[in-house]
Amino acid sequence: MLKKDVLYAHGAELPRYAGPQSPRLLFVLPAQQPGEDCAKFLQGAPGEMLVRLFANLNVEASAIGVTYFFKGAPRPISPLLETSLRKMLAKEIALIQPQLVVTFGEPLFYQVFGKAKPFADMAGSDLEFGGAPAMALADPYTMVNDKQLKWLTWKVHIPRSSRFPKT
Repeated sequence: MLKKDVLYAHGAELPRYAGPQSPRLLFVLPAQQPGEDCAKFLQGAPGEMLVRLFANLNVEASAIGVTYFFKGAPRPISPLLETSLRKMLAKEIALIQPQLVVTFGEPLFYQVFGKAKPFADMAGSDLEFGGAPAMALADPYTMVNDKQLKWLTWKVHIPRSSRFPKT
């Protein structure tokens, strides 16, 4: 079903969704990092760290999907493009049908959920986007090298969510 959609039908060089249909978690990352392959994100250092973190919450790697908000090289995004990307992400979520959408990083939090509330207060909280339950966590590329940020994510952000058993 996904491969027939116009979002996925063109542009073989664009990073596409990687993962199962109806994953338990859909990781939404800001943009593809240089040399990164969406299909192999979970095998890289940030992905492996996230797999270990969510394994402690009884989520297997095979139940995780990965996509990007901006399907190109990282760059500043205009407000008009941001609105279009938000609509595209909502459509992608409707097609993939995840149980929980997880966005990463403060800039992506504001691009997806708006600027009404501060990231520090909302990280880990129960949110909604595109008709699916959602939550925002810290940037995994930063978290992989920052033990304090990992601790904050595990001890503060994750417990804010009602979607996981208390750790």
